[in-house]
Amino acid sequence: EPGTAKEIAGWINGPMLTGEFGQQPLEWIKDFASALNLQAIEVPATYTDHGIYDLGLRVIVRVESEMQSDIMEKADLLLAADRKIYSFLKNFYLQPIILAYKENHLVAEDYDGIELEGAPEDKPGTRNHALWNDILSPYTD
Repeated sequence: EPGTAKEIAGWINGPMLTGEFGQQPLEWIKDFASALNLQAIEVPATYTDHGIYDLGLRVIVRVESEMQSDIMEKADLLLAADRKIYSFLKNFYLQPIILAYKENHLVAEDYDGIELEGAPEDKPGTRNHALWNDILSPYTD
């Protein structure tokens, strides 16, 4: 809900605020992004409305399978669901590609970035971020 999302957005300081969307109509995404003052939006590779690029926001495209689609061509960033898809995308696209992190450790590969997904949180500071700290600590020195 927009009200809940706006409250959560108030907890965030620093990272770019991105909204994750599915197959919602473009007008709905536009209104939601405006209400929350989003800087970027994420849509699936199966999203078909190219008007998404006219909103003036950065566009991240989530890729769940080895596929190519028109919506991926102009994306600012591609998000690969796993390592196999990441390798596939690297062969066809020049945009930065990040990997959705779902494993216990990273291998020594040169990823453009990783996506860390957190559990729901009722209020700031109630989630244990120890796993994230373990993952990121080798890269913060």
